[in-house]
Amino acid sequence: MTSENFNEDLASRQEIFKIIYDRYYGSIFWQAHRLLDDREKARDVAHDVFMNLWFKGGSLEIENVLWYLTRACKNTCLNIINRKKTERTVVDRVQASEPVREDPHFSEDFQIREYINEALMDLPERWRLAFHLVFTHNKSYAESAAEMNISRNTFKSIMKSTLQRIREKLIHLK
Repeated sequence: MTSENFNEDLASRQEIFKIIYDRYYGSIFWQAHRLLDDREKARDVAHDVFMNLWFKGGSLEIENVLWYLTRACKNTCLNIINRKKTERTVVDRVQASEPVREDPHFSEDFQIREYINEALMDLPERWRLAFHLVFTHNKSYAESAAEMNISRNTFKSIMKSTLQRIREKLIHLK
């Protein structure tokens, strides 16, 4: 394929995408808004649905674009709703639990955290950021990868190396 053909294909793909976006964005936004009852999240969902279409569109065989977009929107919204329910369940459990009593293992846990922090300080900055996004900010690998502007697979590789290095540093605690 020559660069001229590639540019023609890209221009054609962009035109088709623009038509689909202009025709269906409003419907997808309102479907997300109806399910989430939050304009900002609905905008994010609609944006994500169309971004996924753009990036995956060349590899997908879509017979009915509207069906595909509404299904993707619904699934994305359901994932958000389920994540909210899980977060609420965890918060409810924590709030319903008994007050914290003196824990004999507290100092041991504190010491382990100190060892982990020391191990983290020996890691490259990107590795520390990846660790903190997942374990401190409770972000998924996909969310963390997007925040770091890297692919999900690259992020997975960084996390694998990070956890392996931390394990090596903490092996003496057994």
